[in-house]
Amino acid sequence: MQTKMALTVILMLSLSSCGNSNPDQISNYTTGDSKDSLHVSDGIVKTVRGKELFEQRCIACHGLSGNYRNNNAADLQLSRIDSMSIATTIRNGRGAMPLFSKDALPDSDVAQLELYVKTLRKN
Repeated sequence: MQTKMALTVILMLSLSSCGNSNPDQISNYTTGDSKDSLHVSDGIVKTVRGKELFEQRCIACHGLSGNYRNNNAADLQLSRIDSMSIATTIRNGRGAMPLFSKDALPDSDVAQLELYVKTLRKN
C-alpha cells in the first residue's frame, strides 16, 4: 500500500509537469487519509503529512523554514537537488544527518517528505 501510494504521488507529479499550464486541474489528491492530502497552489504541491514529518524529524537541524543549519545541516531554501537525490538523502543520511530505514520511515512518508522539502525552496 505504501509503495503504491508513493508511486501514485510520483506519477501525479510527473503528469503535472508534462505541459499542464493549469495547476488547478490537479487541485487535490488524497489516498483517503487526510494526512496524505496533497494540494496544488501556484504550481507547488503541498503535503500535510510531509509537513508533519518534517516538524517531527527535521526541524531540530533544518529549522521551521529549512534554513536553520544546526549541525551544518543543508539550507533547504537554497538546495536545488532533484527529487531522487532528496529521497536518497532522507533514506541514507548525509554528514550528521541520520539515515531513515524503511522500518523507521516507509516509502510513502519519504515521498511526502520529499514533496514538502521542495516547498521550502526560495525562488
